[in-house]
Amino acid sequence: IMLSLAVAMYVSAFCAYEEENGFYQQRQQQQQQQARSPWANSVLSDLGNALSITALRVRYRPVNDKYATPPPDPSCPPLIDMLVNAVNLAKEAAEHLFSQAIQQHDQQQQHAIQTAIQQAHEYAVRRSVAACIKALPETVLLPPGGEDAGHRVPSVDRACLRAASMELRSVGSNLDGDVGTGMDKAWKVLVESEQRGDSLSETSATQLLECCEAWARYVAVPVPVIEETVGRLALRYLHPQQQREQHEKARGAAFQYLVSIFESASPSLKPDDVLAAALGVGAGGHHGKGGKGGGGGPQKKNTSNKMKKGSRGKKRHERRLGRTKDGVGVSSEDAAEEELLARRNAACVAAAAVFGISLVDGSARDEEAGLRRAATTEATSTHGVC
Repeated sequence: IMLSLAVAMYVSAFCAYEEENGFYQQRQQQQQQQARSPWANSVLSDLGNALSITALRVRYRPVNDKYATPPPDPSCPPLIDMLVNAVNLAKEAAEHLFSQAIQQHDQQQQHAIQTAIQQAHEYAVRRSVAACIKALPETVLLPPGGEDAGHRVPSVDRACLRAASMELRSVGSNLDGDVGTGMDKAWKVLVESEQRGDSLSETSATQLLECCEAWARYVAVPVPVIEETVGRLALRYLHPQQQREQHEKARGAAFQYLVSIFESASPSLKPDDVLAAALGVGAGGHHGKGGKGGGGGPQKKNTSNKMKKGSRGKKRHERRLGRTKDGVGVSSEDAAEEELLARRNAACVAAAAVFGISLVDGSARDEEAGLRRAATTEATSTHGVC
């Protein structure tokens, strides 16, 4: 099943590259302009979600005790590796198919055909890997606090969801070798997939930042990843000297990534909110809101009913969270507090990188560091933002 989904993802990405660089160029030459539908983003997102859920179901199986965390299947690698392995199998099958197809052409045509196919092939592999890495946290993880009203919880056993959540929150000590099974591993896989030569293209940088933003909404971003993504990548497109029209997508992705990092460290976020998301419990709809207005009659009665339902939902959520905590152990509360601290540390490191502040002594590194020049110039917009 996973191989079939990976093949469908690869073919979709390959067709998207074909349309962008072949079919539509011919259309423009014939002066037959036609708006291109962004179907590929939607299709790849749905396939990435399906692949993530399938990997979760294969790696973790429900146990009799629904409050116990199921162990992973010993024959299955971690979730990120399962997704990458599936894409690599599709990649190897495509390479074998292309090698046979190229040999059927004349020798003079083989080089041109091979170059065109190779470019589309590399693009399809990179985009498939990025779609998988981006879809994994969006599908498997729950947002902390009361932010899951519009989040679609996958129809899998909550204990399996909890086990996957713990796996995707595990990080190593550095990015050079000791990586975990969470965001640091995802970042390493993305860089290995996107890196071509000594620099990244704007399209690759945009994909990297969008994937990191998806993870930042659900887990604490490791400090080494912050240093790489914010200090070296995001600031490249946020710097005033890089405010060019062709960098608009990368700049937007960089801004959204920073917003997600800072929102994940919100002062209103409590350890219980992080714990509920990590244990796969979620907010449970207990953030009920009363209706507007204070009039009598049916409106007042509806408001009272909503408050009662919200109170009952909150009590159910607290009981469910309490039973889950008893099943996991007391250490889960300490882990939630550590994650909340890690979120706030990540936000501080990102802010220091943005404003060029040294983390050693709190002084400005230099006037060109980060966005200090933008922060010290006059406002260029009506709302006072530089």
